[in-house]
Formats: sequence, structure tokens, C-alpha cells
Amino acid sequence: MAAAQTSGLAAALREGLESGDPCALSVDRISQQSGVHKTTIYRRWMSSEGALADLLSEITAAGTPLPDSGDLEKDLRTVAQRLPSPTRRPRRSSAKSPQAPNPVLKDAAGRFWSSLVHHTAENVRRAQQRGTVDPTVTADSVVETLTGPL
Repeated sequence: MAAAQTSGLAAALREGLESGDPCALSVDRISQQSGVHKTTIYRRWMSSEGALADLLSEITAAGTPLPDSGDLEKDLRTVAQRLPSPTRRPRRSSAKSPQAPNPVLKDAAGRFWSSLVHHTAENVRRAQQRGTVDPTVTADSVVETLTGPL
């Protein structure tokens, strides 16, 4: 995603995701909110899902500083509060939803969540080094448990 031209598009996509409304991710709505003409969206990404996959590919957890208060529970709560609430995630409507998920979007989302888990696991490893968490616990599994419902 070209930063200057599509910063409004990225903001519209993020807002659409956070709204929990699947209609907020339509090309028409994204175009209207971002000021990026819908033919540009179709030409470059072919759909709002393509634009969203591109955005998810750019958002990496490794670029987000981890909290380091010395209290694992507090740090993990801080990370969890940055994530979308499970009660606000987009609801699927049988009339509007495709039968199969977009494979490009599915892959981008998988890479995003995987990077989030591996990056956040550093908090658990720090706690293990401090001796406040059992060293036999797998750091990734702790974070997967935290993010699983999301």
C-alpha cells in the first residue's frame, strides 16, 4: 500500500474492521470514507478483501513496542486491549458472505496473527527470565491462549 496515497484507505479499512459491521468493508463504503475512488480500489486490489490483505501484510506486530512493566499479567492485558474485541468483530451475514473465505485475505490474517503471537511471546520469555513464570511453559502457547478467543 503506497503510504501517502492510501493512508486514508488504510484508516477506512481499520475503522471498518473495528466497527464490527461487514457493510463497513464494502468497496463503496471504503471508497466514500477514504476518498480513494472505487475504480482505483478495484484496479489495484480487485476487492476490499484484497486491500485489507495488503493492509494486514503491512501491519506487523514486531513494529509495535511491547509493554515491559515487569508484571506479565499487566503486560498481557495491555497487549490484549490493543486487539479488536471479540464482541466487535464483523458478524457474518448469510446474504452478504461468500461461501469460502478469500484465500489471500485468509493467508494475510494468518501471518498477522502468527507474528502477533511470536512477538508477544517475548513478554512471557522475559517473565521466565525473571523467575515469575515456569520455564517449561511454551511462551507462544501462553499468547495463543490469550488471543485464541479473538
